[in-house]
Amino acid sequence: MEKLVKKSRKKLSKKGVLLLVSLFIVLTGCFTMYYMSDLARIRSIKIINTEFISENYIKSILDFEVNDSLITLFPSLKEKKLKENKLFKDVKIQIGDNNCVIVDIKENRIVGHFISNGKTSFILGDGSTIDFKAIYIDNLALIPLFVDIDLDKIKMIAVEFNKLSFDTLSRISEVHNLSFTYDNNMVKLVMDEGFYVCSSIKGLPYVDNYSEIIAYEDKGDNKCILIIEEYSKAVRINCSEIESYMIKPEEDKGE
Repeated sequence: MEKLVKKSRKKLSKKGVLLLVSLFIVLTGCFTMYYMSDLARIRSIKIINTEFISENYIKSILDFEVNDSLITLFPSLKEKKLKENKLFKDVKIQIGDNNCVIVDIKENRIVGHFISNGKTSFILGDGSTIDFKAIYIDNLALIPLFVDIDLDKIKMIAVEFNKLSFDTLSRISEVHNLSFTYDNNMVKLVMDEGFYVCSSIKGLPYVDNYSEIIAYEDKGDNKCILIIEEYSKAVRINCSEIESYMIKPEEDKGE
């Protein structure tokens, strides 16, 4: 009786092993077929919420392409890789309908660039700077040029620029130092449309109303805009009036 029980147990254990092996082969085959099929392929890549940073640059860091397998995507690892880059504050990668990989970007915005000792640098919205690389952006003309401004002041302006909308920021061509009799730490913005905006550093967020200011009245000769921070508003005035507030070079030397 004992021998019969042992034999039946051996048969059952052999059947169990064969069943497990068969199951493993079937699962491996199914996995291989799925991996090789279109069902597991990336059909498209969609990058959203970018402003200045080039989509091609983002894709080069992500290191995956259309027709790559979703199985080897590893979204959390790709997110971590992008977050290590100073140009990005946050990144979320999700798989949407029809195997579309959606990359949601929150930029540490490029708010300007400057040239010092023949070297160009980008200015980021948190006040930090990085070396210029053409691959970071598609159009340098969208990024304001800071002209002869010291680094400490650049950082202060950058933080205020980061509060501006993309539309306003991309319309600023150049940023210059400006000294008024009542404030010697101001800035002058040269706008794409030929207007000049004069403001204290703290008044720069009000520049976001720029499009409304230039559209409000038809004042062809009044190309200068003065931000009045105390009253949270801006006025268009004649540029000669702006000059009357400015500290002349000889006055500056005399101080």
